[in-house]
Amino acid sequence: VVANILHGFAAEPSAATATRASTLVQLGCVGPMVKMLAVNDAAMQKLADLAMRDDLTGLYNRRYVMEVLARQKALADRGHVGFTLCYCDLDHFKRINDRFGHQSGDDVLRQFGNLAEQAVRSVDFVARFGGEEFLLVLVDADAEEARRVAGRLGDQTRALTVDPRHPDYHLSVSVGIAEFRPGESIEDVIQRADRALYRAKTSGRDLVIVG
Repeated sequence: VVANILHGFAAEPSAATATRASTLVQLGCVGPMVKMLAVNDAAMQKLADLAMRDDLTGLYNRRYVMEVLARQKALADRGHVGFTLCYCDLDHFKRINDRFGHQSGDDVLRQFGNLAEQAVRSVDFVARFGGEEFLLVLVDADAEEARRVAGRLGDQTRALTVDPRHPDYHLSVSVGIAEFRPGESIEDVIQRADRALYRAKTSGRDLVIVG
């Protein structure tokens, strides 16, 4: 019986794992086997979490946020909640690496990631989209709400300390916003946000533009 209970443990979700563990306890098979299974379940969960996270910042990675967007699009197309994107790019980021070193650059990316997570709600998503680019997915929010979020994020970014030895050196972020239009593709809404970001960059940076 115990062998049958053990079989399939790795393939089951955590709820099923908990049920089978309870059965083992009822059978008196506690101890090393249960501990091993609990460790295995925790390890699988950790691996799953690592697969969706950016190594440097701990934010969601590009692959995972694309999966999120596919789910949000499906909901929006069925008449449920929509979403709005904030496509963020740190201004003159290369200068930070060149002047202060890559360690300082990495620290800035992590600090900005923390600020972005604090700027959104628990239902929203923040991802490092690549390099110094970040994508905020604001669920059930329109472009005007996204503009307010981006404005607060911009204020907090300018207050960041890039290097303690140079307190007068400030960072800024440019943001392009695009509210999802039912029926359009994920690629289309990202491109609209990207075009708005490009206008923000070419219009002087440290700006929020709605596309």
